[in-house]
Amino acid sequence: MRIGYYNQVIGLDRETNQQSFCDRTIDYNLRNNISVFELCLQELDFSVDKLTKILKLTKENNLRLIISQSLTEDSHHQLKTITDMLDSINLDLTSKIVMSAEYFLEHNQTIPASIRHRLAVKSNKDCIEEVLDLSKCYNMPVTYSLTKDDKTNEWIDRCLETWTKTDGPPLIYSHFPCQEGIVDAIVEFVSSLQFNEVDVLLQNNLCCKMGINSLSEKTTTVHLEQEWSLYKYSILEKSQTIYQHIRQLLKDKKNNNVLAFYQLIEEGLLLKENKGQAINTLQHVWGYFKKVASIDQKHHFLNLVDQYHRDEVNLKTVKNYLKVLASQYQESYLLKSLYFDL
Repeated sequence: MRIGYYNQVIGLDRETNQQSFCDRTIDYNLRNNISVFELCLQELDFSVDKLTKILKLTKENNLRLIISQSLTEDSHHQLKTITDMLDSINLDLTSKIVMSAEYFLEHNQTIPASIRHRLAVKSNKDCIEEVLDLSKCYNMPVTYSLTKDDKTNEWIDRCLETWTKTDGPPLIYSHFPCQEGIVDAIVEFVSSLQFNEVDVLLQNNLCCKMGINSLSEKTTTVHLEQEWSLYKYSILEKSQTIYQHIRQLLKDKKNNNVLAFYQLIEEGLLLKENKGQAINTLQHVWGYFKKVASIDQKHHFLNLVDQYHRDEVNLKTVKNYLKVLASQYQESYLLKSLYFDL
């Protein structure tokens, strides 16, 4: 079983300024042992050149790419174009174009036979019976999108039967609400599937890494320290107590503290904004620039902090200014962190 991601990619846009988005995406996936991922062409404003490049990089690095595309009544030509590109680069048939159940149910009779080998249907329990029945007629695999209301894996098991060896491992989508218990929910769900040859796509790259690290026996304190470098300022601005707890946890090199680590991260991120802690963290991050920033930049920062303290601007406004400085002065530690995203 492999864990990947779909939908939102958090923090990737600043990872390496010298690389294109395509290079950054593939590099990110390789560094984090992510071998399956989905890209939404609509949201990423892909050109043919960009798509061609990422398809080639996907093939070169033996990854599995799932493509989603918002489809309308006249979208068959879009599907044909993408299919031709996938086929021309000789990506194996495990790389799929996923269409919505609604589009499939309305347009299944007019979908050209010449592109069906690249298509899969994304469904949920609202229309799964009808989708499964029709998929048999067209030999199209069905993915299942699990929600918090699903109590069993019954529909997952039914969808698994629609996938052939040529199609590759069945795809399962799962979205976990950002609420208390998300870490435990991800681990419990993925563990329930771990004996199946499936690819599980979680809602973003951060949940994906959380799932991979929590379930891998190879995750070490070194991995957690790398994760901590991404989250530390986001936690510090919420809770000094949790910040210190995590630091103490990482000093324990003998025990497996992966789950405890992510549970503390979750607990910290779910806390409400703490103005005192937020200002303390803003000042801490400002320390990266105090020797290089101009007098005007210093005055502007201090003025923004004062305005935030008096509720005249929000926290995001001050952080956005620090993000501008981080980019200007190329503070890579900050740019690679999630402080400006969470």
